[in-house]
Amino acid sequence: MVWKKYFKTKDGKEIILRNLSRKDSVKNLMNYINSMINERVYFALDKKKTYKEEKAWKKDSLKDIKKGNAINLILEHKGRIIGDLIAHRQREKFRNNIVLGVGMLPRYRNQGIGYFAMKELIERAKKEMKPKNICLTLFSPNKPAKKLYAKLGFVHHHTLEKWSKHKGKFIDEEFLILKK
Repeated sequence: MVWKKYFKTKDGKEIILRNLSRKDSVKNLMNYINSMINERVYFALDKKKTYKEEKAWKKDSLKDIKKGNAINLILEHKGRIIGDLIAHRQREKFRNNIVLGVGMLPRYRNQGIGYFAMKELIERAKKEMKPKNICLTLFSPNKPAKKLYAKLGFVHHHTLEKWSKHKGKFIDEEFLILKK
């Protein structure tokens, strides 16, 4: 399905939010992911992806989308991938719950892009996937993400203490649920 939304930042950058597509270059996807890993931002992945790994990820993602188990969105600026978002249905008895994930290159943050993109993802997930619950996790030190998620209506559910390793140190991870 061809789907695109446009967002203009205060300084005039035109951002495109669109579906992941078969036409997306595996190399471009891999370069984006690996640049996020290089930045060592608060991101779940910590090892660079190979072309083969990224190709397999894209294939699996497109299958999940086709089955209605995921929505994968790409953020672009001037044809370059600057972010990605996912709403993924959990499996088996947890299938009525959706987990969200978002990543964006640091230089595009704090410009309203994340709010715009997450709002669109949540609306689509509610409409297309009809979940009972929508949740996400974040690393506790990530104050800008906490602020964004609160603005979108997420509330703290619990904290997993010293759960994830970031830059050689264990940090807390928080579990948030979207209020109805």
